[in-house]
Amino acid sequence: MGAVIALGALALALGCVVAVISLDRPVGGRASRRVASLAWPAAPDAAAVAAEATAEEEGTVIAPWDWMPDRGDECHEYRGLRICEGPRMVPRPHGPEAQLARQLGLGTRQVAQALLHEGPARDWVLAVEGEYSDELQWPVRGGRLWRGLLRGDPDGDGEESFPHHGVDIGGDLGAHIHAAADGLVAYSDNELSGYGNVMLVVHVDGAVALYGHCRANYVFAGQQVRAGQVIGEVGETGITRGAHLHFELRVDGEPVCPLPFFRRWLQGRPGPFGPGELAVLRHSCLRAREGYGGAAFDQ
Repeated sequence: MGAVIALGALALALGCVVAVISLDRPVGGRASRRVASLAWPAAPDAAAVAAEATAEEEGTVIAPWDWMPDRGDECHEYRGLRICEGPRMVPRPHGPEAQLARQLGLGTRQVAQALLHEGPARDWVLAVEGEYSDELQWPVRGGRLWRGLLRGDPDGDGEESFPHHGVDIGGDLGAHIHAAADGLVAYSDNELSGYGNVMLVVHVDGAVALYGHCRANYVFAGQQVRAGQVIGEVGETGITRGAHLHFELRVDGEPVCPLPFFRRWLQGRPGPFGPGELAVLRHSCLRAREGYGGAAFDQ
C-alpha cells in the first residue's frame, strides 16, 4: 500500500501526538488525499451542540430483527486468560448489501485479518460511499476514556501481555455505539480472538475503524454507515474488565492514535474525561510511539 504515516510531536494543549497521514496513492478516479497537517477544528458553539443533541434524541434506532446463530459463550484459554468471545450477536446479512459483500469478498475472518495487518483492498475503498472528514465523532455518547495505546509485554502473563492498539471507552452495558465516520462495513462477527463481537469499517480515505467488545452488532458486511449512526451496543465480550468499547484506527494496517481526531467532540461537550483520565490522554499516544517503534509512530 502506498500510504505513508508519520506522527509529529506537535505542541498541542493536550500533549497528544497527532497522526500526519498522507495517502499518496490515487484511488480509481478519486483525487489522492493528503493531510499535510491536522488542523484541529474549533469547538462548536452551544447552539450547534444543542442542535446535534436534539437530532440524536429524535433519531430512530432500528435494531436488527434477524440474528446469526448464537454459539454460546465461546470461551477459551490464552496466555493465562479465560476469554469468552460470545454470546455472538451479529445480524444475518440480507438484501443488496449482502450481495455487495459477496461481490467484494467481504465479511470473512481473512478479510478482517487483512484489514488489521495490511489495510483495505483498492476495490473496497472505491465501494465506500459518504464524505471524507478529518474529524471523528466520539462513538459512545457520554463514554469516558479508560486507557490508550500500549505496547504490552510479550514475556508477561495475563491481560498486560497483550499489545493495546486502540483506546478503551467506558460506557453502560447496552449503550449505543455510533459510527465515528462514514464508511463501508467490511466485517461484523466474533471470530477475532480477544475482540468479542467486533465490527470493521473502511472509511473514504482508506483508514479502517474497529469497534470491539460489543454486546451486539447492528450492521453487517456490505452496509454503508454514516457518521453518528448507531451501529451497535457497548458490551463486555472478548478480553474485558467491564462494559466498554475498544476503538482502533488503522492506516495500511498500522495502528494510529485516534484521540486528536476527536478534538471537536471533546471540546464541544461536557468532557468524557475525569481528573485522572486527562493524564491518560496526555501520555497515551506518546507511550504508544515509544512502545511500537514502527513507522506509524516515528517522527
